[in-house]
Amino acid sequence: MKPAPQSQVELRDVAPGLWIWRLEHPHWKPGQGWEPIVASTCVESRGETLVLDPLAPPESAVEVWKRLDARPPTAVVVLKPDHVRDVDLFVRRYGARGFGPRLFFREDIPKTDLKFIEPGSQLPGGLVALYDGRGRNETPLWLPEQRTIVFADALTAPGGELRAAHRGYTRHEYRRRWMAMARIGGAGQSNKGCSTVFSPGSPMQ
Repeated sequence: MKPAPQSQVELRDVAPGLWIWRLEHPHWKPGQGWEPIVASTCVESRGETLVLDPLAPPESAVEVWKRLDARPPTAVVVLKPDHVRDVDLFVRRYGARGFGPRLFFREDIPKTDLKFIEPGSQLPGGLVALYDGRGRNETPLWLPEQRTIVFADALTAPGGELRAAHRGYTRHEYRRRWMAMARIGGAGQSNKGCSTVFSPGSPMQ
């Protein structure tokens, strides 16, 4: 992937043990229905360090790499088939385990042998894969220590406005999606004080 300029890399702390870096996706084009700036997530939980949907920043993004190297990721997770991004690079660089969906698009298949995850799967650090209602192999993750849900793109927040992906759905499918979103909202038995991280967009509470 073509690296983004250093000026486009943003590092942001979301909660203790949880931070993200944001940069422009090198394959973004106008009219694709998603924002050019995407987020990658790093979480520390129960002695494990996981990176979720990581897009590698340029080597000149010293602060991002310094934080990653200080607590090397022990697991790399792909949340959605079209979010392969740089999973191979991170697995190779840190010797981490890889996790992800069972199926991928023909033109973007990771070389890493990923351990299959599905709704209900428990990952290292106690993270739990959730069902997003779309039937498209996206598994949002519940981070119990940070009381945070991380999405790929089932939910987005362009300009701070919460939106659910809906293009191409029938009324029944859309209703099913929102029922799934309601169940996700109750993750951890209570959503009080729960935060949300999106790949496109910014974190919300």
